[in-house]
Amino acid sequence: MPTWLLIIFIAQFLLAVTAVIDKYIVTSKKVSKPFVYAFYVTILSFIPIGLFVLSPFKIKIANYNLPLIENIFRPDFGLLAMSIGSAFAGFYALMSLYSALQKADASDVVPVVGSVSAVGTLILNTIVTGQFLPPNFFYGFILLVIGTIFISHFRFNKEVTMLTLNSGLLFAIKTTMVKAMFTYSEKTLLLDQAFDHAFFWSRIGILIVVIIILLVPKYLQKITENTKTTKKSGGLWVVGNSIIGGIAAFMILKAIQIGDPSLIEALGGLRFLFLTIFSILFGRVLTKDIGENNKTSDLWQKSVSVILIVSGFLLLFLG
Repeated sequence: MPTWLLIIFIAQFLLAVTAVIDKYIVTSKKVSKPFVYAFYVTILSFIPIGLFVLSPFKIKIANYNLPLIENIFRPDFGLLAMSIGSAFAGFYALMSLYSALQKADASDVVPVVGSVSAVGTLILNTIVTGQFLPPNFFYGFILLVIGTIFISHFRFNKEVTMLTLNSGLLFAIKTTMVKAMFTYSEKTLLLDQAFDHAFFWSRIGILIVVIIILLVPKYLQKITENTKTTKKSGGLWVVGNSIIGGIAAFMILKAIQIGDPSLIEALGGLRFLFLTIFSILFGRVLTKDIGENNKTSDLWQKSVSVILIVSGFLLLFLG
């Protein structure tokens, strides 16, 4: 098995785990409001920039270098604007996602968000690059829509439907901007340099967005008040889950650099498959806060929906 393929399998499994933990955190009130949780997660997603501190040691994992500080250069306005835009989109996408998770199971919400994000990313990428949509886009799109409707129509109310659609569209914007950053950097830099350069400035964009949020008085007050009422155990859950998610996100970025981007996108459906497996195997013994406590008919519905969505992913990105 190619190294990048193994990386993707592990990363998608980790992302499925983080989705279940996200559900637990927002439902059990470990962090009282989705806005505050999204803020914490956004801050913690800045931490991987610390990998650049290890530059002098030239550390390699499976023959691939960790990011090197010497590959960082001063950004122009275009790159900086994309980094800030992607960070804003990512923050509000998370806020909508966590709000939806308060009201529905992760194995319902995450596949719908992923479907909307996949279609949105392809359309936006086509607009930005001028490239044609893949040949099987229509058939993949239909499968995603049917799978999404099969979940949302029977298991979502109007509010959750709007939240998942909003989250998916914002994730599509974020993904398109991040991809554009890497493509933009590759025009003037070598491949390894472009990755490190774009990765570094994508983290700086997150830092800028965090500072902007803190400069808004009502947001600062909300964050401060909720931080005071959050128990220490809640903070540990947030940090631990963000570390898992951060590792998975970095693994996916490295896989994109060294593997087949289309296949990597298609394998994004593995996350939904893992979530369905979690629901089938453990749903009946999980606490109410984690969710997934489904009847047999619910599990059949989820399984059929996810099969349709995973098939749609394969057609979208491998067509």
